[in-house]
Amino acid sequence: MVSYKPLMLQLMLRGIKKAELQKALSLSPTTIAKIKKNEYLSMQILDRICTYLDCEIHEVVQHIKSTTNVRPKVSLIKPPKMMMPERFRVKNQEKAF
Repeated sequence: MVSYKPLMLQLMLRGIKKAELQKALSLSPTTIAKIKKNEYLSMQILDRICTYLDCEIHEVVQHIKSTTNVRPKVSLIKPPKMMMPERFRVKNQEKAF
């Protein structure tokens, strides 16, 4: 999961409002909404934001570890034992040798 809190902090420190950022970079209202909701933004948009603010990506985006598993745990399933006819099964180890 990503958070754009660092971006909000950068904007606040520089006295830039989200509406100003939107206008300066020709961002859609949907993009601004995605920033508010911490939703996916393309690398192209993030690059434009970083270029405009003259900052690095880590100053705009923060990675937050998810508390839920992203990947389901893989359970190893044992293959079924080969079914041998009764007459070929060893009933007692002593008889085998």
